[in-house]
Amino acid sequence: MKPLIRVSMTSGEKEERLRALLAPRQAPPGASGAAFADYKGLQIEHPVPYNNTEKTLFHYETSLERLKSAGFQRHLRPAEIFSILVDNLEGKLSGRDAEVAKNMLESYGEWTSMAIKVEGEVIRTYQDPEELFWNGNDYGVTTLRSSEEKGFLRTATVPQKRVLTKTRRVALKPDSYHALPVLHQVAPALVEYLWSKPYDQLPQEIQKNGGLYLPPEGIIRPVGRGYRAATGTSWAATASGRRAGQKNSSIRNEG
Repeated sequence: MKPLIRVSMTSGEKEERLRALLAPRQAPPGASGAAFADYKGLQIEHPVPYNNTEKTLFHYETSLERLKSAGFQRHLRPAEIFSILVDNLEGKLSGRDAEVAKNMLESYGEWTSMAIKVEGEVIRTYQDPEELFWNGNDYGVTTLRSSEEKGFLRTATVPQKRVLTKTRRVALKPDSYHALPVLHQVAPALVEYLWSKPYDQLPQEIQKNGGLYLPPEGIIRPVGRGYRAATGTSWAATASGRRAGQKNSSIRNEG
């Protein structure tokens, strides 16, 4: 994994970038009539862009800009995505909502409206992040903006498997993948935050196959849901725009 490269900007360059971000955007042809599905008050892009038989891939900031140009506000948050997938596994969806869930599990995964960083003993999450951009090697950030920041401890003392009267210290290591049962032991609040429900209320398919890849310590990355998985249950704080393609996003008055 290549190290994060921080891009330094002069005050003039920062002002120019800010003006570009705030400038009115020219919507692409047909954007005003963007198709969407309505799920619990969320208007979700459906169908999504395809390149032949695969979903079109975008770096995070390009994906977000495209969505805004089409009239959407942001990507879906992790809990919103898994609310759809859980309802689908429980047979609660029909019509276009069921089509959205089915499409989520086809081809590549999707970006979420979330970024993650490991900072010491804490996993920090940033909801609705902006100013993350691909610099050719990794995701860089000048001044990160988000609607909400949370912190979750990545270490905990848990009972030993064979001798419940004894305990052991478990840590969620940076730059590593962690299965959902381990995440539940160490950071149950993080599981509920990302997967929409407490661990014991999630379908067995998700309990068995879910997991989270954490980025190297000190590096902030956007979060994408895993792709080409039977149940699509994993999260990855990914460095590559090729790892997760943009999928669904919520619109306008959500956020």
